[in-house]
Amino acid sequence: MEWKKYQGRASGRCEIDLRGEGVLADFEIGIIETGRSRVFAGYYIKVITEDGEEWVEEDPGSVRAALQALDELVAFDGGRLLCAGLHPDFYESGLSANTGFGYIESYRGAVHMMERPSLISECEQQAPKPSGAAKVLAAMRERSRAKQGHNPL
Repeated sequence: MEWKKYQGRASGRCEIDLRGEGVLADFEIGIIETGRSRVFAGYYIKVITEDGEEWVEEDPGSVRAALQALDELVAFDGGRLLCAGLHPDFYESGLSANTGFGYIESYRGAVHMMERPSLISECEQQAPKPSGAAKVLAAMRERSRAKQGHNPL
């Protein structure tokens, strides 16, 4: 008997920058159940390219943590997931946590964490023009992120 079972909850298409080439892939997000009584054991995300390359990553407490771990796994093969859930301004609310949906500051409405990054440029276009103080704070934040080695999308 198989003791660990993936139970898919959402699926769709996502984009990967794989060795410099834009690749479309199928994704599946779900929960992990274990044991004969199928006890909840965490979350997983699986990505499969049209060529059959597959990556799966798990986390016991967070879909977003599984996504971040999956991005690291894809990076070992020379790729990068191109999705909103990896954007530094993406966040989940108490109600959207572990659903695959979240929010990006200055974007109207919820977004799915696997949506393409074109969403990010739309956010920037829809955002109100920042004041002088906001520009200074944004520049300070960017310098701080650069010092920490943070790579935004």
